[in-house]
Amino acid sequence: MTRRANRLREVTLDEQDIEAIAVRVADILNESRREMRPVRLLSASEVATALGVSRAWVYHHAAALGGVRLGESGGGRRASLRFDLDRVRRSLEGSREPDASAAAAGRSRGRSSRKSPPAAELIEYDGAA
Repeated sequence: MTRRANRLREVTLDEQDIEAIAVRVADILNESRREMRPVRLLSASEVATALGVSRAWVYHHAAALGGVRLGESGGGRRASLRFDLDRVRRSLEGSREPDASAAAAGRSRGRSSRKSPPAAELIEYDGAA
């Protein structure tokens, strides 16, 4: 016999071995499918709706949320900004930025982003003059 023939030996698998191999193969295939799934890119408005925040908040945090510009900008217009919602959620989980719930509390829908002046002290008025 050759050296190679000496190294070969018969292996016997029982039901548990076969089951363990099948489970591992299924896990590997599922991981591959997850990695290969198509990514749906959302607009800033769609991300804002999904997170319960304003569109302005999404634009302000676009870089941290993994925003991607599509196409070329030209004629004074910026290229469209799109987001992968899974990536957005992962970035929020690991971020120290205000989370979506905190942003939702301070959201503005079409209102001016200017800060209002400090509240004035109210004086009593009895209505008799």
